[in-house]
Amino acid sequence: MKKFLSVLLVLSLLLMAVGCTATTTEATAEPTEVPAASLFTAGEYTASAQGNNGPVTVKVTFSDSAIESIEIVEQSETAGISDGAFNTIPDAIVANQSLAVDTVSGCTNSSTAILTAVEDCVKQAGGDAAVTTFKNAPVASAEAEDKTYEADVVVLGAGGAGMAAAVTANQAGKTVVVIEASGAMGGNTIMSGGALNASKDD
Repeated sequence: MKKFLSVLLVLSLLLMAVGCTATTTEATAEPTEVPAASLFTAGEYTASAQGNNGPVTVKVTFSDSAIESIEIVEQSETAGISDGAFNTIPDAIVANQSLAVDTVSGCTNSSTAILTAVEDCVKQAGGDAAVTTFKNAPVASAEAEDKTYEADVVVLGAGGAGMAAAVTANQAGKTVVVIEASGAMGGNTIMSGGALNASKDD
C-alpha cells in the first residue's frame, strides 16, 4: 500500500511539472510590437528671439517625427553680416534634425537668435521631452581637407585695410592670399554705415 501511494505521489508531481512547463511555454509567446511615440505635434509654429538689432522671428513646420522646414519670417539684422546665419543655419537644422549646429562666425548673435527661436517652436510642438535628445543628435560634418597655398604675400583680415593691402600687393605683381576669420568680408568697414576712415590734408 505504501509503494502504491509513493508511485501515485511521484506521478502527481510529474503531471504538475508537465503542466507548469506547458504554461511557461505559452507565456513566452512573441510580444506585440508597440508603435513608437511621436516626437512632435504636427503643424506650424512661430517664435521670436532677440538678435543683434532686434527680434528674429521664425516659422517652423513639423511632422509628427521631424522638422520639415524653417522660414525666417522677420528680422532686422545687418545685411551682409548676418546673411551667413540666415542662409545656412535653418538648412543645417533640417538636414541634421538637430539644434546642435555651429553658429556662424561674425554673426553669433543672429545665429543664436535663430537657434533659440527654433527651440521655442520645438517646445510649442510638444517636443519638451524630446528636446535633450534632439539637441544632442549627431551632426553630419564634412571631412576636413588639407590644402597648401603658395603666395608672395599673406594678408590676415579681409577688412578695408586688409583688402587695400591685398589689392596693392597684387598690383605690384605679387601673388596674394587673404585669410578672414569671420563669415563675411569687410570687417568694420561693412558695419560703418558707409563712412570710411581716411586721412585729411590740412
